[in-house]
Amino acid sequence: MKAAAPKKDAWDDLFPSDGLVRQYRPRILKEVREYSRRYRLPFREVLPQALIIAAAVEKKFDPKRGLDFSTPLLWELKRLNRVCGRRFRQKYGLTAHRPKLEAYEVENNKRAAKRAYDKVRDVTWSDGMNYSKWKEKAGGRVPTKLVKAAERLRPRLKNERQRAVLDWMIGDLTGRETRSMKRAAADIGLTASYASKIVYGIARDIKNW
Repeated sequence: MKAAAPKKDAWDDLFPSDGLVRQYRPRILKEVREYSRRYRLPFREVLPQALIIAAAVEKKFDPKRGLDFSTPLLWELKRLNRVCGRRFRQKYGLTAHRPKLEAYEVENNKRAAKRAYDKVRDVTWSDGMNYSKWKEKAGGRVPTKLVKAAERLRPRLKNERQRAVLDWMIGDLTGRETRSMKRAAADIGLTASYASKIVYGIARDIKNW
């Protein structure tokens, strides 16, 4: 008696006939089901995106490195968070109830937020730029621009310490101030890093060099 052929499911034809993506088909389907549930999206919308990611992982995978294919596969499939999140917002709107994150995703988001905060906490100048370079770029047009900027910015500063930093900056750029930023910050009662943030904010508001 001839054995019956294995029964195909609705998604079988979307997978390649052989290779690692075919071999890890059950794991890919499991991940797709999870993302489909979490983001309230149809399974048929999520699976093609997962297969695109899986095919790219297989293309780059090097078994000589000693890793199981599931390691890079599962890591890259986390990109479905971004793909499904974008589709979720398109489908349900920005005010829709956000999908519940897993505990590890919450923790990852916290760590990413802390790294981003630590990166900009003390230094807010653009890459390769600082106050000295900004002064040099400003050239001889500083005094007039700064006086006008000071008149515009002073009412918007929150307190007297911030206004004192503005006065120091004007004095420094016009040649009337002899103290360094660090020394002036100490006299005002601020840390040098916080004074630098105030100076950065003022510099950012002076446009059209």
